[in-house]
Amino acid sequence: PWYEDPPGSGNRVYPQPGSIENTILALLPPYTDAVRGEGAPRWAVEACLQEKNMDAPSWGIPRIVGLLDRLTLQDVTTLAKLAGAVMGGESGGGSEVPPWVIEVMNRKPDPFKANEVADVIPFTNWGIAAMLSLDVARCFFCMFASEKAFPGLMKDGVSVKEYLQDAYAKMWQQVAAKVKDLPNVIGYDIMNEPITNAIVLSAVGAVIMTGALEGAEQTLVDLLGKENGELAFHLITGLGILPPIPQKPVLDDCSQKTGTEKDECERGNKEKLAEFEEEKARVLWEYGLDKLDPMAIIGFNYGFDRDYLKPFYERVGKAILEVDKDAVIFIESSLNFTLLTGSLFGVWDVSMDKLDLPRVVYAPHWYTDIYPFIGINQADRVFQVEEVRYRDYEPSLRQAEMLASYSLGNIPVAFGEFGTYFKFGGIDKSVEQNYRVSAHILDNYYEAFERMFRSRFVWCYTPDNDKRYGDLWNKEDFSIYGFDKKPRAREAWARPFPRALAGLPISMHYYSPLHYFDLSSKIVPPYGEFEVRYRSKETSAPTEIAIPEGIYPDGFYVWVSDGLCYYDYKGHVLYHYPAKDEPDAEHFVRILPPLKGQEMKGWRYFFKDEYVIRAY
Repeated sequence: PWYEDPPGSGNRVYPQPGSIENTILALLPPYTDAVRGEGAPRWAVEACLQEKNMDAPSWGIPRIVGLLDRLTLQDVTTLAKLAGAVMGGESGGGSEVPPWVIEVMNRKPDPFKANEVADVIPFTNWGIAAMLSLDVARCFFCMFASEKAFPGLMKDGVSVKEYLQDAYAKMWQQVAAKVKDLPNVIGYDIMNEPITNAIVLSAVGAVIMTGALEGAEQTLVDLLGKENGELAFHLITGLGILPPIPQKPVLDDCSQKTGTEKDECERGNKEKLAEFEEEKARVLWEYGLDKLDPMAIIGFNYGFDRDYLKPFYERVGKAILEVDKDAVIFIESSLNFTLLTGSLFGVWDVSMDKLDLPRVVYAPHWYTDIYPFIGINQADRVFQVEEVRYRDYEPSLRQAEMLASYSLGNIPVAFGEFGTYFKFGGIDKSVEQNYRVSAHILDNYYEAFERMFRSRFVWCYTPDNDKRYGDLWNKEDFSIYGFDKKPRAREAWARPFPRALAGLPISMHYYSPLHYFDLSSKIVPPYGEFEVRYRSKETSAPTEIAIPEGIYPDGFYVWVSDGLCYYDYKGHVLYHYPAKDEPDAEHFVRILPPLKGQEMKGWRYFFKDEYVIRAY
């Protein structure tokens, strides 16, 4: 965003991210930057938000911009000065109208109706934007439970839920038919990060039922507790998220009146109620809430994943299995209000339980504190290497995977997403530091996963990563492949990994060049050491350890507990055939590169490219 200073001069000023002027100007057209990404197809959104006029000239403008219609130039100037004084910005003090305020007033769009825009506020963190949006919530609840949330909402003669889920299942069947025989396809993640947050809709339902804003506040307090509930109430009212549902009128007391006077009094009350109901009906239709069942929505705050997400997963999973009988189905839990209040595990627990499907994997997503702070057009976070390099993510990761053993029947876990930004402090600073902060964050992730012996999928690889737009979605920049077409933080993510074990896992570690050692003058730090331990021999097939190209440029030594090893240097896979077959036998494979100053003793093999030395 920009403004002219002085107004009309053509001299553009670009305010700092996070400033009040940057935030407000970013909301207003013309939009001079792009946020790219594929959302739901238009026909699906139209099925859920049937009142919307997506061809209106105002479509694409956030609904919150409509609040400016109520403000005069003096109002905005006063707010700007107050905000500037509080935030320590340039706008505090003085009597002159800030030039950016004039720009705001000049750019105000023409008035629009609620059904001519969407209510998503473009927070930098997309998750916050989604959790605060009535329109986003309506779409997800239509997808999972329209017959409960919006009774009577139909599309092509069936409920919107049936309409969407049928199409969704058929879509996955088409995908499965195309990819089921590809060697690099392991399974199907049915839906990415489904949002089932009913908090804002519950507040709306309370206003509808009680006819008063106080009902919304009490409902939020009941759901979130006093502190979080009051905070949520002030947030959604301050941002203009709640629709302007009229308050119930105060009726005249006609009980003491008689005759014509009483008739007129009662007629007046009826007219007040009729006007109230008419205006209420208009607002509810314009905001797409005329079919909302308030009690059902409030009930969605408890047990939604079990009652609605689970049947959805089962339906889509069974459709995929009709096409790919060997499919592995990956599932996630939903994003809901437990993000604010913590886990619901306990006396009132209604977590999703085991699915009626074979080969199900729980694939939670977990990210550490890498996202920009809450706000619009927020600057990238700034971290120092020493601030992040010693962090242990294992406790949080174990919490994230808990549902698998807690209620899903102890199914396998593979973390479906984790990763880090590569532009802390801005992309130029991050490049200058050779992405060291990002590398240490990733290394912390991997060391935790190795201790847990967990499979994982790093987010993400973007072959067309862009310096300005990152991964080409919401300016996120997670790609381990940079805009310069080179790997980023490879020393963190290029690590040996046992892609198959001949026995039961015990432990595993890899010490990358980023690993922290307490240095000693008598010990050479074993950088590059990989070790995996496992017990018993469950198969005649070998253990397979994938070794990324280039991490051992000078070759590597191998120590083994027993048995034989072979190295496929073209496929970069080390095979271990254990020999001991006793039930309690413990096997290990240890790998170490040549280390300056370190004498290697007891090794069994040395491999370098196609060459091998075996010690007898």
